[in-house]
Amino acid sequence: MGAGLSGLTAAYKLENYGFQPIIFEKREKVGARFVNAEAMMHFINSPIKDVFYYLSLEHKLPLQPTFPISKLEFYSPQEKATIAGDIGYITIRGNYPTSLEKQLAKLINSKINYEQEPDYQKLKNEFDKVIIATGDPQITKNLKQWQKTDVSVKIIGATIKGNFEVTTVKMWLNQNFAPQGYAYLLPFEEKLASIALATPYDIVDWKELWQKFLNQLNFNFEVKDTFQIDKYEIGKSKTQAFDNTYLVGNAGGFIMPFLGFGQFSAIESSLLAVEAITQNKDYNQLTKRLRRDYQASYKLRKIIGAMSNQHYDKLVKSLNNKLVKQLFLQRKINLTKLIAWLSTPFASRLN
Repeated sequence: MGAGLSGLTAAYKLENYGFQPIIFEKREKVGARFVNAEAMMHFINSPIKDVFYYLSLEHKLPLQPTFPISKLEFYSPQEKATIAGDIGYITIRGNYPTSLEKQLAKLINSKINYEQEPDYQKLKNEFDKVIIATGDPQITKNLKQWQKTDVSVKIIGATIKGNFEVTTVKMWLNQNFAPQGYAYLLPFEEKLASIALATPYDIVDWKELWQKFLNQLNFNFEVKDTFQIDKYEIGKSKTQAFDNTYLVGNAGGFIMPFLGFGQFSAIESSLLAVEAITQNKDYNQLTKRLRRDYQASYKLRKIIGAMSNQHYDKLVKSLNNKLVKQLFLQRKINLTKLIAWLSTPFASRLN
């Protein structure tokens, strides 16, 4: 159920094992959503050193990123930090020719049944296995398998036109326009980039915050189109597998709360679900590491979100330290653990 990143990954891998899955998608085509760029960074996916190399070599999944990331710029109200090197990749999602979803759709042979939302109970009875890959927890909630929503986010984003360094990613930590959240810029063409602002969904003055963020961008640009997600829920399911059913991606609680980039965890959860199906393994056991990563990511998001602008300034300033820059570029320490360590001196003063 679902022909997004998780569902198509599962379908592709099942085909590799000789199965022909039947895919249901509620939209009219693959990638029928807004266009936005996302990031896969080496140090956030540790111990895997290179996600695309790993997927190609270990899983014969030949996905291609949009651009490498060679520079990461952090901005707080009064400070700026730049980290340069082999940092990761920019990817593109949604209705774009080279989006990850459209790449996956070209790799599979199975039929996708569009504009269909079949009843889960009927599928459960008719099929040997059901994979729920809907991209949100609604079906999981309906089945009483959703444990808790930890983060509910309002996301406002846009595609902007301008001149961009295609390998440079920018991120802002600033309570003035991104309270308890963050903002970022990711190019996906020389003339096009995605910008987004993520804050708790119940903040009422988001239009003012959005305008403040746009005013913060100190270069010439034109807003090409915008998108808005009013309440994007990130949380945990009670179980990842029950009866003959497997929950993958956000339906199974596999989106990382810190920064909200869950592409690799969505893909990996699907690969693990197929491993459980084809090798008769326990999916709940296979996904233990992903659940531990989720908890670390959630803890870090709470720490970062509770910081004041003065804390953000100290944190960003610390990223200019030579040793910290080296830690970012080596691939043995996970980003969430690194930033949690950097945040420790401030965390005790947040209350």
